[in-house]
Amino acid sequence: MRTTVFRVSRRPSGPGRARAAGRMRRASVALLLAAVTGAIGPATAVPAAAFDSAPEGTTPTDVAPDCVHMYAGLRYTHLHSECAEEHLLRIRYTFGEVSDCRPIVPGGWHTFRGYGFDGGHPVAVEPCAD
Repeated sequence: MRTTVFRVSRRPSGPGRARAAGRMRRASVALLLAAVTGAIGPATAVPAAAFDSAPEGTTPTDVAPDCVHMYAGLRYTHLHSECAEEHLLRIRYTFGEVSDCRPIVPGGWHTFRGYGFDGGHPVAVEPCAD
């Protein structure tokens, strides 16, 4: 009777595997040092505009009250109101999209769409024009 032995892993075992891991570690350290010292070049630098938190088209007066809190998730974005009065608010997303305007009642939780897989993250809660 013949017995078949199945190999669980295709990665090499033994000293060859340790050498490969050492080479990978050295390569990543070299790449990290090159990035830190600027040896990679200015073309890979991230522009300062990428770190701006204010979305385009909004002014400092277009902000929701401090008593409204946003909790963003993949599927849903929740607003929680700790205000004493009702507000009409909407959510602005990364690419300039805005949600519909909804009345946010005191002490309530309100659900909007999340950011999904397209990268349209919620960036601001804005009051709607009455």
